[in-house]
Amino acid sequence: MKTPTSLKQNVIEGLVGVALNSKFSYQLGRKTATYLNARKLIVGGDNHRSSPLIQGALSDGICSTGCDVIDIGAVGTEELRFAIAKANAQGGLMVTSANKNTDINGIALYDKSGQQFTQYNALLEVVNNDHDSDISQSKVSGSIRHISYSPRYIQYLLNLVDLSICKPLRVIVNPNHGTAGYLINELEVCLVRSRVPVEIIKLNNQPDSDFPFGIPDLNDLSQQRKIQTAITSYHADMGVAWNVDFSQCSVFDEKARLVPLSCLDSIMLQHKELTNLMSEQSAMLPWLILMEKISRNQCSLSSLQTAY
Repeated sequence: MKTPTSLKQNVIEGLVGVALNSKFSYQLGRKTATYLNARKLIVGGDNHRSSPLIQGALSDGICSTGCDVIDIGAVGTEELRFAIAKANAQGGLMVTSANKNTDINGIALYDKSGQQFTQYNALLEVVNNDHDSDISQSKVSGSIRHISYSPRYIQYLLNLVDLSICKPLRVIVNPNHGTAGYLINELEVCLVRSRVPVEIIKLNNQPDSDFPFGIPDLNDLSQQRKIQTAITSYHADMGVAWNVDFSQCSVFDEKARLVPLSCLDSIMLQHKELTNLMSEQSAMLPWLILMEKISRNQCSLSSLQTAY
């Protein structure tokens, strides 16, 4: 079996169909379930073209051990972590990659607390043992259920902020054809239903596995300029962009200036409702918190930054 091309930042990456093929994915799912002694695992993926096939192979491998799978579809990483907690699962596998080559995909593993798995090397050593002597086929296969946790996750986010005080705002959002687009659409419906006076202007919001402007990259200056131009053209109060699995975000103020990550971190950490690590790591929550804060303080985002 060909091993993945790299183990980068705790993500197993490989060329799809070569290093990262169905056999490897099946074995990884199978061995992960055994390694974690799991009864239930969550599987999700971003909107790379290859993600559903890899998710399917992972799920089949997991089920071969008798472990059940909840496949939550095309999602962001923080949704997978949320689903692990809500489903009382023993962990989760997220198919995603930030590699600029769309023919490369990856798999990240999370434990029962929603934290990234730290024992990749030990697990990969087991996966790459073709003798398979450490696992016997379960007589009873696990089940695969397809469940969306997005509605519950959106409600969870909205419960962490008070947007009833929100003043009229205009916000540019740019998922750059990544999976954040799915959640933005559902979130917008909830805001309209609650009569929150926020106008959301979407750029490249439709998830597209061809990624016409390249894989979403928060450091790509050409992608940054698109949202900065839109902020200026629409006289927006802020702009937000996400990477492909919305595990990271960038925020721009009303002057189209990038808000420093240190400032965002401080705002997140000081938000009174954030009592657990998963919330603090959320990349979908910062702009909601910022809308609440600039409304409560009746100020602009640029002036709010001075307090942090």
